[in-house]
Amino acid sequence: VLVVCDRREETIMGSLTRFNLGYINKTLGISHVIETGTWYGEGVQYGLAYNFTVQSCELNSKFFMVVSDRFQNDKRVELFQMPSYKFLPLALDLPSVYWLDAHLPELYVHHEEGISFDRSISVPLEKELEILVLKENFKNSVLIIDDLRIYHPQFNYEGGNIAQIDRFDLVGWCARNISHTHYFWVSESDQGYLVAVPKSKVSENNKKEVLKSLCYVVKYTGD
Repeated sequence: VLVVCDRREETIMGSLTRFNLGYINKTLGISHVIETGTWYGEGVQYGLAYNFTVQSCELNSKFFMVVSDRFQNDKRVELFQMPSYKFLPLALDLPSVYWLDAHLPELYVHHEEGISFDRSISVPLEKELEILVLKENFKNSVLIIDDLRIYHPQFNYEGGNIAQIDRFDLVGWCARNISHTHYFWVSESDQGYLVAVPKSKVSENNKKEVLKSLCYVVKYTGD
């Protein structure tokens, strides 16, 4: 695992816009985004700007209504209102950019009825990954996970550290379960990212260059 970071004076929340979708499309031949946690649709809009098709899920009724209205006339977008672990099995099995950003919905929907906040909804990442590795084209996909600080407090995040919220060992899980199909790196930028690129499309010799070109937000600082 290579720890990479690029310090800036200001800090922001994690965002798909920190990553170069144009480069991913041109170099890796991927043109589909699968997102968990639509929020107000920033990631969807960013994908569309690079002519990606987008599938995204959102649990919060308010956010879902906003994005449904925003993208209702765009056939490139398919939105789902459901937990991510129910959405991912329904998502197309294509080479994709997986942007996993669904967590802590209780910060926004704790007054809504009919939603329980067990671990599969509050911090669904482990369950999401268990679903993704069963998909045929996951091995040909890019994986970007936001808010690494939820799981790994040992890094020095640009956006600040918080107390560990979930004890899922994401880095260890990736080493055990996807290191044969992906190269992956950790970034301390923003609130922390884990980025994985497919070995089917990236070679040992050019993985450093791919990382440099893929991430606007990070600089490579490993061997």
